[in-house]
Amino acid sequence: MGELRPKHIKGDTIMDRIFKAFLANKIDSLSPTDRGVYDRIREVDAQVRTGFVQKITKFDYELQLEVEIHRINRPYQKLELAHWIMARFGVSQAQAYIDIQMSQQFFKTFESKEDKDYARGMHIYWGERLMMEAHGAGDFRAASAFYKELSKVKGLHEKDHDIPDYKEFTPIKPVIETDASKLGFEKIENLEAVKANLLKELKGKSSSIDRMLEDEAEDVDYDDIEDE
Repeated sequence: MGELRPKHIKGDTIMDRIFKAFLANKIDSLSPTDRGVYDRIREVDAQVRTGFVQKITKFDYELQLEVEIHRINRPYQKLELAHWIMARFGVSQAQAYIDIQMSQQFFKTFESKEDKDYARGMHIYWGERLMMEAHGAGDFRAASAFYKELSKVKGLHEKDHDIPDYKEFTPIKPVIETDASKLGFEKIENLEAVKANLLKELKGKSSSIDRMLEDEAEDVDYDDIEDE
């Protein structure tokens, strides 16, 4: 197929216009509305990669209140991400989910449009991050466990099957040859006469078979059949 170019984008949806401008390196030429959508989905993608910041707290009996111990980053749930978009940009929940879908399609953060592939992609993304954090903290047992799990998710132990690249496949174009002599057969000089003889012979055989079937039908004793 070759390299994807702006001329290959034929549609005129917001995503088509943004993608076309992106390929042409002309994001600044977008209309204010389209540029606003692009900036929004780009920020959504960045937020997905940063993750949801969750505070870990415990109750301090001296202060009689919850005290923050530390914070962790974890993957967003879609509802959490939608609420963040609503608060950040002042859009409806329906628009927030549309923004998530557009960001997913444009930046491929979710690896695929399917939720299962999204979960797998984010599992790999966060697994690699946590593996490095565990390794950096000196917890090599945890890092090894993450490494083993990531190998399973990526399918590194599965046998690769050689699948042909059908994009490179060129179907065979059959050549129809009407002259049998060119294929090594004896050339028929008077084709029409041969065809007439064959038709006559086949017609004679057909009449003989019809007569034979009629004679056999006459010999059948239908009274015997009914008695059975």
